[in-house]
Amino acid sequence: MTDTQKRTPYPTGPSLVKVAWADLGTSSRKGTPYVAFKLEGMAGDAKGMNIRHTCYLSEKALWALEDFALCIGADAANMVSWAKSGDVTNIIASSLDKSLKLVVKADNYTDSEGIERESRKVVAIESLDPSVKSYMEKRRRARMTGGKLPAQIPTAPTNTSTDDELPF
Repeated sequence: MTDTQKRTPYPTGPSLVKVAWADLGTSSRKGTPYVAFKLEGMAGDAKGMNIRHTCYLSEKALWALEDFALCIGADAANMVSWAKSGDVTNIIASSLDKSLKLVVKADNYTDSEGIERESRKVVAIESLDPSVKSYMEKRRRARMTGGKLPAQIPTAPTNTSTDDELPF
């Protein structure tokens, strides 16, 4: 990649985005299948930019796809099932034009050649619906304290947010 072809890095911090597209793929290093979502910035520093958010389909990482589905008001179990079966049509249908808030963070690292580099990645996603947001907080806490959801956490509420409810 030449200097003139370099991508503009994702802006760090929170942004409101909507799902513009989804695709299935396989990682080149480990061969892990994934769902890649193309997110279009609607508000915040990412307005007008495209951000790629990848959810890997390994058993240890499925929670990320489930969380993403819940944030946009899609059925998490269906989303995982469609991803595992390669059904990108239903993934797109259930996620296209749905909005969520995300946070991008910059991390510095040294590559294999000893060159200091910076990567930017999505570190948090959040529903615009307060009841889903509260549910997601309980899920995160449960994951951090042993990975099991307590019986008292109900099933996810339906996301009823609209694009008019900007979190900024």
